[in-house]
Amino acid sequence: VLKAPLDVLSTIKNTTSEGITKLKERSENATYTEHLLNIANAIPIINQFGPKITEIRDQIQFIKPGTKWCGTGDIARDISDTGIFHDIDSCCRDHDLCPENIVAKSTKYNLTNDGSFTRSSCDCDFNFYKCLKEAANPLAIEVGIAYFDILKPMCFRFDFPRIGCKKFFGDTEQCAEFEMDLTKAKKWQWFPSPSFAL
Repeated sequence: VLKAPLDVLSTIKNTTSEGITKLKERSENATYTEHLLNIANAIPIINQFGPKITEIRDQIQFIKPGTKWCGTGDIARDISDTGIFHDIDSCCRDHDLCPENIVAKSTKYNLTNDGSFTRSSCDCDFNFYKCLKEAANPLAIEVGIAYFDILKPMCFRFDFPRIGCKKFFGDTEQCAEFEMDLTKAKKWQWFPSPSFAL
């Protein structure tokens, strides 16, 4: 069971330890809010690990303490059973119950999910993102960063073919708005998730 996104960093083996050491030093004596800001500021450090993050993120399995739906699967007795953080757990439950998804190692709409966990439609991921942002508390931020910035799942939607990026998130290489080819027929395709920390 992973207790926080920093636990993901501690599982990375044989990577640039300097970035991890800097992040841990900044977080060691921080308040919880400062800790979350350190995580958000560490996204560029985390992203430099690239392939190593991709390699380990598919092996991550956890349920966030205080919730019954936030993590891999759920531990709820039934659909109405949520943890002590009801608002956040409701966000996670609704996302888990997304009707449009592609199960790991399966193909749907001519898209193959080669990951180790279910990928959702972009509509469901957007609703999850919005729900966590509206919850506006430290746990919601931590869940959002863990899901959208560390796990970085792809989502899928039926849209015009992507041909480029019109707008990026700040100084990152993450596309905020894609350029679409409106002359071609719509098709099912993968899209990256938005960053929660930006």
